[in-house]
Amino acid sequence: MKKTTLLALASLSVLTGAHAMPIKVACVGDSITYGARIENREENSYPKQLGNLLGEGYVVQNFGVSGSTLLKKGNRPYVQQKQYRDSLAFNPDIVIIKLGSNDSKPGNFDAHQDEFVPDAVALVKSYQALPSSPRVILCKPVMVTVKDKPITEKVVRQEVSPQIEKAAIQLGVELVDLHPLLRDRPEWLPDGIHPNAQGAKVLAEYLHRHLTTPRVKNVSMDYPKPQSTEYFHGYEVDNSHFEGIDCKIAKPRVPATGSPWIWRARFWGHEPQFDVAMLELGWHIIYCNVADLFGSPEAVERWNTCYRKTQQIGLNPKPVLEGMSRGGLIIHNWAVANPDKVAGIIADNAVLDFTSWPGGLGAGEGSAGNWKKCLAAYGLADDAAAKAYDRQPVHTVNQLAEAGIPLLYLVGLDDRVVPPEENSLKAAKALKGYPGLRIIEKPGMDHHPHALPNPSPIVDFALGTR
Repeated sequence: MKKTTLLALASLSVLTGAHAMPIKVACVGDSITYGARIENREENSYPKQLGNLLGEGYVVQNFGVSGSTLLKKGNRPYVQQKQYRDSLAFNPDIVIIKLGSNDSKPGNFDAHQDEFVPDAVALVKSYQALPSSPRVILCKPVMVTVKDKPITEKVVRQEVSPQIEKAAIQLGVELVDLHPLLRDRPEWLPDGIHPNAQGAKVLAEYLHRHLTTPRVKNVSMDYPKPQSTEYFHGYEVDNSHFEGIDCKIAKPRVPATGSPWIWRARFWGHEPQFDVAMLELGWHIIYCNVADLFGSPEAVERWNTCYRKTQQIGLNPKPVLEGMSRGGLIIHNWAVANPDKVAGIIADNAVLDFTSWPGGLGAGEGSAGNWKKCLAAYGLADDAAAKAYDRQPVHTVNQLAEAGIPLLYLVGLDDRVVPPEENSLKAAKALKGYPGLRIIEKPGMDHHPHALPNPSPIVDFALGTR
């Protein structure tokens, strides 16, 4: 076993005599940090609103420069600005770096993309070398909705953001993705680039939660030796075998207190914004392969094996289970078998009755090939035997209510693949009156896309299970 010691985020309170000195936060960035185009930016920029949220004990300074680039050879390099020198002189305890949007302009990233990561690393190290040895957080840029400006969503999201991830990996610093936060509120980006005061409030609230999330001071995690290692949106992932079962362990940069985790069922990496947000907040993400088992007893036993391994690693005894589509079968069935080991369930356009899908014995079209596999997984002879099987989630969901397990159902109301009336909404009827059930309806939405563009409501649910 490979034993990894996770170091603490150092306490940021600096004692002088009997009094604690304030924690100094430097907000480094471009016009979005500066607060360009925000009415009364002195009061409504995100750094000012962040300072208000943090309250006494913190001093937050805005060192934003409109038009600035992270690239040293960009059209307006941040490191050549007075605000950069001022931010160093501030000797901060925390540095939040939000640069990269202006780097997407023609003549910047396209001409100097090979220099982006080295320049990002040099910028971060210039702060890390300060006497205060600050906590540094790299941010991936806010979304861009405008189509006719030099700053483009394609370059920002597909080219610049992955380079910021690479820099964060190389440095081992924290990473925050600001891109999803306004995807459901484009009106808070009036010019398609700059958040207004309400958009800045969203950024401030998100960063406030990141900064104030209790993190592990020190803990020993017994990760098994992986077969291979990869990276998932800037986070290390171990590909491991647990007693012959393929599993993934995505590791947060600094774990949250209590070592909480999300247990992802099926479709690793699909609509990843919720998983990424939880990694940012210090949660592990675990994936255990149960493909073609459709939540059968064999799938449940595989998850039992995986669960035992997570406890040897040192993760929390109660994960939040996350299942999209057919993943709904295993998360419900495992929770019914292990109600004392579940903190909550997130079911997303979930299959909760296999006669609906893949069986196609109701309003949906089903899937003939998957139906044969499903019948085999359960040892069922035919459609009649499947209809008589009474241990599916739609039959057993009340056991989860009896155990007091919080449930979140995301439901595309026009789902033609997994009809909600035969699955999530049918289960919801059985749970009528259960206060632990929350339903997020998506009117007009089919089976895809899963999740939410802005995962914040799902994140709030997961955090609320603790």
